[in-house]
Amino acid sequence: TASLSDAYCFVVCGSNSFVTDVIPDNCNPCWLPPTRRACILPIHNAYSQVYVGVFDYDGEKTSDDFIGRVVVDIPQLPSGRTLSVTLPLRENSRVYNENRLGSIRLRLQLNWTNGERAALLSYFPRSLPDIKKRMKSPKDPVTVVCPDAKSFHNVALTVYGKDMPGRYSNDMKDAVSKEVALIRIFLVKTSKRKIVDVIRWRNPVTSLYFFYGWMRFVITTSGTFLAMYILSLFFIFMLRNYLKYNINSPASRLLGHRTIGGMTRALLVNRSGSQGSPLHGNRGISHFIKRLVHRMAGIPKNTPDSWKCGDHAEFPFSTGSVYTKVSSDEAAARPVWEAAVATEDHSDYSSDESSHSSDLSDIVDDIIDDDRKNALAKMRLPNQNVTHTSERKSLGTEIKKIHYKVQRANFHLFDDRVFIAEDRTEAKKQLKFNTTKNPIQKMINPWMASMLKILEYELSAFRAMFNIMFWKDPMLSYWAMVFLCCLMILVLIFPWRRFFFVVGILLLGPQNYYMNIIDWHRSKMAKKKGELRQSLLLSKSARNLNAYRDNEYGSGEIVCDPPQSFTRNDDLLSNSPLLLRNNTQLKPDGKLRKVIVPSVPFRYNRFYDWPPDPDSTIIR
Repeated sequence: TASLSDAYCFVVCGSNSFVTDVIPDNCNPCWLPPTRRACILPIHNAYSQVYVGVFDYDGEKTSDDFIGRVVVDIPQLPSGRTLSVTLPLRENSRVYNENRLGSIRLRLQLNWTNGERAALLSYFPRSLPDIKKRMKSPKDPVTVVCPDAKSFHNVALTVYGKDMPGRYSNDMKDAVSKEVALIRIFLVKTSKRKIVDVIRWRNPVTSLYFFYGWMRFVITTSGTFLAMYILSLFFIFMLRNYLKYNINSPASRLLGHRTIGGMTRALLVNRSGSQGSPLHGNRGISHFIKRLVHRMAGIPKNTPDSWKCGDHAEFPFSTGSVYTKVSSDEAAARPVWEAAVATEDHSDYSSDESSHSSDLSDIVDDIIDDDRKNALAKMRLPNQNVTHTSERKSLGTEIKKIHYKVQRANFHLFDDRVFIAEDRTEAKKQLKFNTTKNPIQKMINPWMASMLKILEYELSAFRAMFNIMFWKDPMLSYWAMVFLCCLMILVLIFPWRRFFFVVGILLLGPQNYYMNIIDWHRSKMAKKKGELRQSLLLSKSARNLNAYRDNEYGSGEIVCDPPQSFTRNDDLLSNSPLLLRNNTQLKPDGKLRKVIVPSVPFRYNRFYDWPPDPDSTIIR
């Protein structure tokens, strides 16, 4: 770089944070033992991530320059070992560029205090109400309380990078469009190639399985067999990826891997030991089985550059020949490691009043008419009268409604909120949301940012599914395998004939004809009670009446963000570790701001910072 930097780091894991000392005037800083450089971070969920952001300290009155960040996935760390790794820094969490920003060397150690059984079970909700609450609205977010503007700005950049949700730029737009195009092209081409491979028997075992399944279904025409066969294809696909991307991955050869047997043993006896080593066997039948497994799973031969040139190493569908991982020397201005180090094995019914008739057919006709009117009222069909003027809603409101519907469709799993603050306008300024001076762009950027959020939701869902299928989170992929096994057993032994018989009786049986009559009488009684309640309220003021209607039936507005409550804890703010900067204990500015840290079992980051460069990794 052209000038020296005063580097220091922010470390975030869940609601916990840490700040290192400032190393002045040094482009290659090193935090020696006397400095503030180490911390112990409690982990409440095994799917947590550790975010490390590096900044150039520019004093307390100005914002710091952001150098880069790295993300460490807890499920991929071996337990009980000390790792010294070098990881390349990135500015963004979604935008890909080839800028070299340097690297950071970290020393990490993971210990499960309650055993690996608690770590595996942390992927599940604690109770059924938690599941119901998650399906209706976002859960209470995990936040980092920031006592001043500088820590708020730096923590947000550490967790989300420069392309944080809510911002908009041409680079972010281009990144989303390029990622969608890449996924589409690879899915189409991969599907075509796999179909041709099956037809031409390029992998005899796979072709034989498809041929057997096809002919078995033609002969038996069994729906149970078809469902079982489809599920088995998913199971075999995940098993193949387990062998290729977990057991024989570059990270496995360097750090070891979590095996299915080891995680099952941890669930049963709560012992550590889900870490395994690669497939063994150098001669005889073991060597033959190893070669057969490698050929069936399509596992390539090991090379020194496999860790950076393998498939999906940098991001989903990245190929090693085009998008390689960056080594330590390539990320830095000069070599950071001279020689290779040997490592260990490693979702009010109201109808018009109609005359009561004793004829059952007339009653049913009334019910059908009332249901039709009620359905038309709910459909909100556009008025065809050209003289009628309806209230026009702004484009921003329509985009927010679409955004909210997409959130509901994804069960609020991918929360795109960045912060919670008493003064949202000031917080957006501090995070540099929509800072353009162009008045047209200033009006359009919020709409474009909301549209990008909608696309990012779908991309996040795809990344989460991709990471499960390709074992980027071994623990979550293990639970997916267990779920598939249980589902196949259920499909095989489930009494489908009796099930569909009961469902047919309940949904389509003749008893529903009489249920309509009962519902019609109940709706009449409910309507009379409603009219009586309304007559009692006529003596009240219009203000009280409107308030009652809003409370009883709802205001009809869609609330995209859940209500935010702020509880101020002055002792917590004043004792925050984020205030200890440059060897000085600072004071909070009295404003409450919180940065939301993603905390869901599904990993939906685009980039993979793991595994590290083997040439600069030490394992003890």
